[in-house]
Amino acid sequence: MLIKDIYNFIRGYIIIDIEGLSIEKYMNLAALEGIKMWDVRRTSYKTLSASISIKDFKTLREIQKTVRCNIKIVRKKGLPFLIARLKRRKAWAFGMLFFLIFIHISSSFIWVIEIDDLNTIERERVENKIVEFGIFPGKYRRDIDIFHIESKMMMEFPEISWVNVELRGVKAIVTIVEAVSPPKEIDNEKPCNIIAQKAGVIHKMIVLEGLPTVEEEEMVEPGQLLVSGIIDHIDTTVVRYVHARGEILARTWYELAGEVDIEDYSHRLTGNVVDCKYIGLGEYIMDFNVEPMSFEKYQIKERREFFFGEGRFIPLEFIVREYHELELLPRNRAIDMAKEDARKKALSKVDIIIPDDAKIIDKTYKYDIIEDKRILCTLYAEAIEDIGIQAEIAGHGEDIIIE
Repeated sequence: MLIKDIYNFIRGYIIIDIEGLSIEKYMNLAALEGIKMWDVRRTSYKTLSASISIKDFKTLREIQKTVRCNIKIVRKKGLPFLIARLKRRKAWAFGMLFFLIFIHISSSFIWVIEIDDLNTIERERVENKIVEFGIFPGKYRRDIDIFHIESKMMMEFPEISWVNVELRGVKAIVTIVEAVSPPKEIDNEKPCNIIAQKAGVIHKMIVLEGLPTVEEEEMVEPGQLLVSGIIDHIDTTVVRYVHARGEILARTWYELAGEVDIEDYSHRLTGNVVDCKYIGLGEYIMDFNVEPMSFEKYQIKERREFFFGEGRFIPLEFIVREYHELELLPRNRAIDMAKEDARKKALSKVDIIIPDDAKIIDKTYKYDIIEDKRILCTLYAEAIEDIGIQAEIAGHGEDIIIE
């Protein structure tokens, strides 16, 4: 099908309307003369639309002498007509050619470097290393070794857990995931306390070493002392420092949100599709085989195929755009669908926000319609998790005798 479309485009063709009361007779006579037409369809009781080659169109005119039908040229398409238009507009053609060459040459180089937000790593340091490893404004795209740069960045920055370099047009987009430093381990020989790393209500305490300072069902705040590593014996004059150890389980709460636009769910696909084909050369796109489309609402899906390799030197490509008709849905149906996807969005954050060792014991959802345009789903999750974290006791000494 693609080869046939290209062949028709190269030799040129005409889209015509045939109007009359003897269309069937007219088409039969055309077939007897060996005239080939395609994309034939009735547009009304006495009107027919079709595509025909330039050569066959001249022969078709002769049949009008025997059958009373009117022929109207709707559109001229193909390479011969394109060349004819360019001949009449030479200055525009040369300007466009120069522009396309300029765009093609410019798009072969990197002009912009984007680095995602960084938290702990100094941005200037990252920018300098990116330039040092071979990405800078004016760099030829084909000379950039992405794998080499990613490897060098990982070796240069131990605090990076993952890096990705993507070349998108004239941009180089650098995405960096910073490593999360685990809590500093305290030597078993060093005295320490156990403090709360987040707020919660104590559910259960298993203290192996140290002195508990809170009780079950007690509300605690971040940084609050839970198990003390300083043990003061009432019946002695000695203060003992220990390495506090234990599991402090608490009920914790999380608030996660997912938001979507109601408008995105106000239509659904009907199954009706119109295919339109184009020839692309850089930024310039010209009609190749464009079907009439009367959809009020539609969704576009596009695919592109280069004629020559990957289009690095001659960016000539074949473009197919599919227009999928959409039908309006009742608002209550759209809201229900939006609620479901907003809920899924909120749920998708559970694995990111809530620690793996936490046990979720309850989930509650709350939905809000914002400005009559968006659905906000708020997920309230209750979990049980170990909130204790060890904190070294500063300035401790040996066992102290109280005077």
